Amino acid sequence: MEVIAERELDARTSEGAVSIITVRIGKPHPDPEPGGGWGCPIQVVGLDDDEVVVAYGYDAVQALQLAMQMVGIRLAYPRTEEPVTLTWLDDPDLGFPLPESP
Repeated sequence: MEVIAERELDARTSEGAVSIITVRIGKPHPDPEPGGGWGCPIQVVGLDDDEVVVAYGYDAVQALQLAMQMVGIRLAYPRTEEPVTLTWLDDPDLGFPLPESP
């Protein structure tokens, strides 16, 4: 994954322990499947798993927009054993959008 943007967040447990969560956004790329659109990889390191996942869209812009929403979902609903409070620059607004409800 060619990283084009990265953000570090603080994750605080109920006991006060703090760790760093790194969000990486990859460069959008054409989907290699015939008739495919574009994919934009993301990775959230240090929260639950470090797996690279891809958001797909019709073009590079839509793939990037969906990737940002995917990050927002991963951060809003982490699969952690213990609850954590995430902040960016001591602010609970992490700067990643969530999809609009239908």
